[in-house]
Amino acid sequence: MAPSFQAKGQQSVARLEAWLAAGYTVPRRQGKVNRAALCRTLGIVRSTLGSNPALRELIASLDAQASPVVATQSSSTADETSPLERELARLHAENAVLRRRLREVTLLLGQGRCLR
Repeated sequence: MAPSFQAKGQQSVARLEAWLAAGYTVPRRQGKVNRAALCRTLGIVRSTLGSNPALRELIASLDAQASPVVATQSSSTADETSPLERELARLHAENAVLRRRLREVTLLLGQGRCLR
């Protein structure tokens, strides 16, 4: 059975929170959160940012603490590492979601519930 939209929304929030907790730099554009880059990194559909109140609040809080980041690396070095950093961040977020799901399933199995 496919997860409900509400469950997918909660997973998106969990991915973003795990990604932020891991200490990754929030992508910015003109001093604000670059929503498109953030969604690509985390594998979240961009329209979810408008429809999910929890994500909307998280993004608003990130925008509130926005301060333009000055690049300290040369552009060629930043271009080479950027896709790798995005992939690493996406994998960390996915790992956090999978670990949470594993805990849930382990709890259900421990209670003797059948999973289908």
